[in-house]
Amino acid sequence: MGGQQQVEELCPVGWKFHCTPRCGKTGGGVAFVYKDNYTCSMLNCPTFSSFEAQLVKVGSADPLLVITIYRPTDSRVFKETKNFISQFSTFPTDIIPNHDRVLILGDFNIHVDNPIRAFESEFMDLIQSFGLIQHVSGSTRKGGHTLDLVLSLDLPIRDVGTTKAHTPTKFPSAFTAAKNTAGEKPSSDPEELTIMLNFTCQSILDTIAPLTLKKPKPSATPWLNDTTRAQRRIWRQAERRWKKDRLQISLEMLRDSQQTYQKVDRNFGGCSYECMRDCPELNSYLSCCNSCRVDDGCFMVYECSNYVGKQFYLWREEYSENPHGKLWDCLQIFSLW
Repeated sequence: MGGQQQVEELCPVGWKFHCTPRCGKTGGGVAFVYKDNYTCSMLNCPTFSSFEAQLVKVGSADPLLVITIYRPTDSRVFKETKNFISQFSTFPTDIIPNHDRVLILGDFNIHVDNPIRAFESEFMDLIQSFGLIQHVSGSTRKGGHTLDLVLSLDLPIRDVGTTKAHTPTKFPSAFTAAKNTAGEKPSSDPEELTIMLNFTCQSILDTIAPLTLKKPKPSATPWLNDTTRAQRRIWRQAERRWKKDRLQISLEMLRDSQQTYQKVDRNFGGCSYECMRDCPELNSYLSCCNSCRVDDGCFMVYECSNYVGKQFYLWREEYSENPHGKLWDCLQIFSLW
């Protein structure tokens, strides 16, 4: 299943859903779609290594428990698919005794239409031991096998059939509607016909798939550019080299690369923090403050946190480089009249 917003866009008007995404992997997951006039709530469900499950309680006075199951056959997705029988046998044991009405449905990927095979026969014996009734009898896949099942306990279910799945398209009806609303005999001019075709296609696309604008996510590190990134890489390499050999020449190289990086980081480069009020400490936002811009008012910066140490007065100006050569750990704003 996709994200929450994508699933909401797929839901028809008047319908809601509960989805359980696949943990630790992209794609997959199970969902329960229902009409909004029903009261449905998700219940806690244990996780299994051979299949996915979701528990939903429908109603409150005489609730119905709906269990959605998906058993993938790809061992790359679930490495213990062969343990499905043993894990699924413990699943209903802990849940069914606490509910009077139970409906289990989903894609089991088990050929129940071929009970001669050992795995299918063992599964059918298991669901019969719980008193569950399997209602699907027709083919649910192109290969002619029954893999999607509907199991029930104490529910009056009948006439469960299968239909051929198809993807409805709105394009033919949209073209017919555009043709009928034209009301005029189409022109024989190829240029006019091309313009009308483009306009019709654009109108259909705007109706079926309207354009939506999404704001790009801001960069997590807007202060990094190619120059600062390259110099920081050199600094880290020198740091690793010195930690490895502990030589004096490596230490000097480390100091030189660190000073070079700090020079590059000055002149309003590197990480930035905007402050509109007193800030008792800057270490939570910046590792060090090498440049400062005062847009309005006056600031008093301190050498240490919590307004301790030497004070430095800054007024409305750009300080591309720390004029005092000291680290600023906090600042205080004030006005002069």
